[in-house]
Amino acid sequence: MTTYSQFYYISSGAKNKLFTLRISGGAGSRVHDEYIRILGNDWEESVAAAKAYLGDRAYLLKEDFEKDATSILGTIIRDGKQSAPSSAQINIDQLQRGIMPFGKYKGQTLEEIASHDLGYLAYIYINATAEVKAILAPYAEKHAAIKKIEIDAREAKFAEAAALSKHIGAIGDKIIIDAEITFTMVVPNRFSYNGSNLLIVGKDASQNQFKAIYSGSDSFEKGDKLKIKATIKGHGEYKGAAQTTITRIKKVA
Repeated sequence: MTTYSQFYYISSGAKNKLFTLRISGGAGSRVHDEYIRILGNDWEESVAAAKAYLGDRAYLLKEDFEKDATSILGTIIRDGKQSAPSSAQINIDQLQRGIMPFGKYKGQTLEEIASHDLGYLAYIYINATAEVKAILAPYAEKHAAIKKIEIDAREAKFAEAAALSKHIGAIGDKIIIDAEITFTMVVPNRFSYNGSNLLIVGKDASQNQFKAIYSGSDSFEKGDKLKIKATIKGHGEYKGAAQTTITRIKKVA
């Protein structure tokens, strides 16, 4: 096994818009990687800044930098007195052994990561080099298949709900309904007494969907099943489902 202390490299970032100087070192699976400083937005200027910062300690291993948004670590700057493999090669070697060499799961096996965060491997795949893509392809394909199943199931659920939902009453009607709250979200409102309102989405006993912007003091949470009274403000659609907008919503004891 090759032993080395440390080397420097320029990280290009996913979009090649900001270059930073980093330092990496260690051997095998014990590789550390740390941020040093921002270099700039231009490659040539960033190279010059890195050389100025490192002085005689370092040189560019290669200066034929390619604007490749899939680069994992970018071009390397290393200590001229060290005999160090490139950071890219370190990554490939470890990945080929099934070990994640960087990121929040650094040191874990790919199978371990896939068991609890398959989406992370799929994200790395999207931004990876061709060599890394070849290693991570099975995980990315599995993730895509799972996501398709989830999306299809969600769309089928939306379609089913849309088919059942009808508009409630007529605009201006005062109603009392048995409701189930399916979604809530705080929305800013500088004119509200507490600086925000509550978006409430729900359905009545006949599966008719409604929404309301609530500014009162009552508590409404997803999953609540309760009786409410309100005034019908309007009729519209959401994702193909008829949706009634209500206002002046209040709980009924």
